[in-house]
Amino acid sequence: MYYDEIREADFDYYTISFDDAKIMEYILKQEKEKLMEALDRTFSVFYDRVISDYGYINRLCLELLFHISRKLLRCSVQMEKVMKEQGCRYSDIYKKDTLKEKRDFLYLVLSESSKACKEMRGENKKRSSLASAIREVVDLEFTSNKISLEYIAGKVHKNTAYISKIFKSEFECNFSEYVTQKRVEKSKELLSDPSLKIYEIAEALGWADVSNYIKVFKKSCGMSPNEYRNFVEGARSGRE
Repeated sequence: MYYDEIREADFDYYTISFDDAKIMEYILKQEKEKLMEALDRTFSVFYDRVISDYGYINRLCLELLFHISRKLLRCSVQMEKVMKEQGCRYSDIYKKDTLKEKRDFLYLVLSESSKACKEMRGENKKRSSLASAIREVVDLEFTSNKISLEYIAGKVHKNTAYISKIFKSEFECNFSEYVTQKRVEKSKELLSDPSLKIYEIAEALGWADVSNYIKVFKKSCGMSPNEYRNFVEGARSGRE
């Protein structure tokens, strides 16, 4: 009877979503209390409801994380790195059984990302013109299969050892990690186009071996490219 009453209330949870823009604003402004309030506003809609498609909440959470992770790249923050430092990954959302656990997981990842943004802004102020030049070259040519430390060194007229040092001190990762993350994020964008085959995406982003691309993507995101594509398509169709 209770379930019938809920259905009669015409609760269409497929119309529910997070306010991504506000959440990103709170992350950048270090407003953690408002960040929690924003998450609560969405989760509170599901409280005391009978949910027939509980998996939709998982997809909603993942959609938020993927969206914010792409925006964080503009601040030179990699959400995957933030999660690794916290000992978690995207797919952990499926292991959270209650709405509170899911909310707390999102808050952990997003609040730590906010902290990383603040730290990165401090680093950005100290970043040398050489580091900026290196980043510009890599960001423009990361899909090329000729990209390498030697190639970058030739572009900025420095030796490879110095370039490697710049990456570790300024970007807090090594050269290959940076290039790989750029390619993974770009592949997420390409995977939203169902007309592109997995091997075509791998080739377009400089991977000579499609199996290596799949392995790297799964290690970074906790799911294969096909699983990510299915998630994106499922989220899109659910909203439609």
